[in-house]
Formats: sequence, C-alpha cells, structure tokens
Amino acid sequence: MRLRKKIPVFFVESDDTFVKGIQESFIDDESFDIFFFNSGERFVAYITSEIYNKRDFAILFLGFTFNEDEGNAVMNGLEVMELVDRYAPRIDVVMLYDDQSEEELALAKRLGAKHTIKKGNRIILQIKTTVDNLFSKYQYIRRRRSAMMSFWALIYYVSAAILAIIILLIIAPHIFVFY
Repeated sequence: MRLRKKIPVFFVESDDTFVKGIQESFIDDESFDIFFFNSGERFVAYITSEIYNKRDFAILFLGFTFNEDEGNAVMNGLEVMELVDRYAPRIDVVMLYDDQSEEELALAKRLGAKHTIKKGNRIILQIKTTVDNLFSKYQYIRRRRSAMMSFWALIYYVSAAILAIIILLIIAPHIFVFY
C-alpha cells in the first residue's frame, strides 16, 4: 500500500456561514487537508511557522476583505497574497470576491492569483472545480518529476557501467580477449 500525501487547502475567510458551507461540502474528501483561518494575520503566522513545509504545493482560497478584529486594523487579501508570495511561493492563490472593482481584480491577478471566484450561489461548485483542476496539475507535476528522476537515475547507472567497463579495459585488457 502506497501512502500518498494530502494536498493542503487553506481558506482564509471571516464569514462564518461561508466557512460552515465549505466544511460541509469537503467533509468526506480524503485527498485534501482543509484548514480554515478567519484572518490573514493568523494564516501568515501559520505559513511562517516551522509547522508548514514551504516546499509543499498548496491551494489558498483568500477573501479580499476581513472583519476588523476588536478595532484593530487587519490586513486585506492583497497584503496577505504579497506575504504568501514571499514566504511560500508554491501556494496557488484563488481570490474570493464580492463587489471588488475590475482594477482590484486585475491587481490580484498581477500579484499572482491563479483564479478569481465571485461569491454567490454557485461558489461551492466553482471551488470544487478549481480544487480539482489544481489537484490534477499537481498530479501531473509529481508524475513528471518522478519520470525525470527515473530518467536521470538510469543515465547515472548506465554511465557508471560504461565507466566501469572502460576502467576494466585499461587495467585488465586480457579479461575481454575472446579465443
């Protein structure tokens, strides 16, 4: 039995009803580890901690705005995305938006958002489709990396065998004399 690593999927959203809907829709999915954060600060603290492996692929669904935390100013989604790009560049960011302007959406794309999804009636379906698309991309990358590693291992062993034969020809040429 081969163990397969689950892909982490992060949701950074302050809307509790949205989070509950997402939890219910992903409850039986065993391909992903789902994490929820209600503020960008908590998410950034998590990815900068030693718990998170920065070499892992991951998917982040990130809201544009968050509720203020007891009167304290909070980071918006674009600020969080800049920090994600700096600390964990292998995380694919998908922006979730309500009524943002075209300029804000364009800025999100320029900062590295792979997709933007408008919150609405079909958001669960769009999120699942996006997760499936990005998951298939990760599987392709893993297979390709595995094939490249196999190819270079084969090249290494063939080169070592040829080198061993050449050394034997130089040191003991009488071994290869056939009568």
